[in-house]
Amino acid sequence: MAQARLRARTALAIFAVLSVALFVRTWTAPSTSFIGGPNDPELESWFLRWMPWAISHGHNPLLTDHLDYPAGANLMWNVLLPLPGLLLWPVTALFGAVVSYNLLVTAGVALTGWCAFLMLRRWVRSDVACLAGGLFFGFSPYVLAAAQLHPHVAIAASAPLFVLLLDDVLVRRPRAAWRTGALLGLLASAQFLLGQELLADEVVAAAVLVAVLAALWPQRAREAVPQVLQAGAVALVVFAVICAYPLGVQLFGAQRPPSPLQPADVYEMDLLNPVVPTPFLAVSPAAALNVSRRFSGNAAEWGGYLGVPLLLLCAWTVARCRGTTAVRVAALVAPVIAVFSLGPRLHVAGTDTGVPLPWRAVSSLPVLSDILPDRLAVFVALAVALLVAVFVERVLLAPSTRRLAAAALLTLAVLTVAPELPFASTAADVPGFFHNQELLDRVPEGSVALVLPWAHYRNNDAMLWQSAANMRFRMPEGYVYVPGPRGEAINVLTTATSQAVDTVVDGGDSDTVAAEHGDVIRAELKGWQVRSVLVGPMRNEQAVVRLMTAILGRSPQSTGGVLAWFDVDLSSVALRPARGVPQER
Repeated sequence: MAQARLRARTALAIFAVLSVALFVRTWTAPSTSFIGGPNDPELESWFLRWMPWAISHGHNPLLTDHLDYPAGANLMWNVLLPLPGLLLWPVTALFGAVVSYNLLVTAGVALTGWCAFLMLRRWVRSDVACLAGGLFFGFSPYVLAAAQLHPHVAIAASAPLFVLLLDDVLVRRPRAAWRTGALLGLLASAQFLLGQELLADEVVAAAVLVAVLAALWPQRAREAVPQVLQAGAVALVVFAVICAYPLGVQLFGAQRPPSPLQPADVYEMDLLNPVVPTPFLAVSPAAALNVSRRFSGNAAEWGGYLGVPLLLLCAWTVARCRGTTAVRVAALVAPVIAVFSLGPRLHVAGTDTGVPLPWRAVSSLPVLSDILPDRLAVFVALAVALLVAVFVERVLLAPSTRRLAAAALLTLAVLTVAPELPFASTAADVPGFFHNQELLDRVPEGSVALVLPWAHYRNNDAMLWQSAANMRFRMPEGYVYVPGPRGEAINVLTTATSQAVDTVVDGGDSDTVAAEHGDVIRAELKGWQVRSVLVGPMRNEQAVVRLMTAILGRSPQSTGGVLAWFDVDLSSVALRPARGVPQER
């Protein structure tokens, strides 16, 4: 037992070292650069700052009016990261939210691989083989594609742990059902407070796993029903106790956007994704990229790649070890989930063929309608990790005349899924103004400041700067999901002000825009109770400054790397209603 624990700790150290090495480009300047990016890391670092700030200042951390003031946002419908926000509170306080974000991604990738290693030890005796499988899963194309922008689904450490607990309750039953149920409830709660979508994905994967086990061993499935019901009831109670309040805020709190948040038939795996390399891979020929860049969604969602050598390796393993229970189950579960990950309609090379798929039957159900089907590919990667570990143990490490061929196939598989290096890194540039307390004192604490560039999916600097200023001011903008003016879910509320700024940023004449829309913009600024306007480094900055100078009737002050209008007084402006319109993502 002591040796097993030592080997587990050694494996954890290996995963940690490799994760740091992968992201070393960012770790050379961890406070001024993000892993992956851009834009979503700024958003998620904002959440990491918000959670401890809100609690320490007596605010409800699940709701905010610091964004999209005055209506605010229900953060439970966004990537709030409440559990990481609390765990990383000391890091955020000492080193800033950018460092916390980088630590979250780095530790998350390492833990994802390590937990897969722990899972694999249940069915594979060789620690070397388990390490190989864990390395594939932790550094798989799925995990590293998601790590570019979405740590809440890239950190998949709970997935292999769920498999272990499901195996306990369905098959092995090593302890009382209520104990296993309590562990399931705790794990589900932790995942809910890290990222709700992956928890929903895990429920789908669990349903597929249960169905496969019941089909293979119906008698044992019937015998397991009492154990499953008892464990499930305890798990629900534990989950309800821990998550009742945040779930209540999400379902019944203010500013709830309607479901679904994302458009249908966009974020699903392309049929060619498993075999066509994507931009994040070391081996990605131009011809392949010409195909993969046509996939729907964005590159962070193209995580279904496995490669032909790895698929051949899996086929070899299934053919040779099909009598092994774990291999048989993995070989049945993976294809079912892969079909689900294709979404409601078949996409081939970026073209929606209109061919309906099984996911269509459940895609409109509550909760499932907010799942992005392509992210189910994480469980395909986990099943493949098991096949890789079995391959290494039963084929590569076993005495065989085919060892050379097996080694060559494994080498090809590793090369085809290896990530492009150095891993992407994005500068987190924050003007000195937002770090300088003496300068920040010019902005009344808790007042409303218009910060430009306007925060949205194309440029989220304003939220990064607000976070760096320790939430000193509120903003009438934000890259968060809120109810739209027509009752739809939107992630940016477009207003006359944001439209005017974007027009000028894109080359429009500032004087013309000010003359045509100045009265409406001034009315919006008054309605938001704006006391300060801060223009930071941005494209066409001088044109934007001319626009705001015309709107406010005076020139700004240059201070700390921003151009600022303090003590904005719009009391004489006639207030008029102005409704936002949705801006598509």
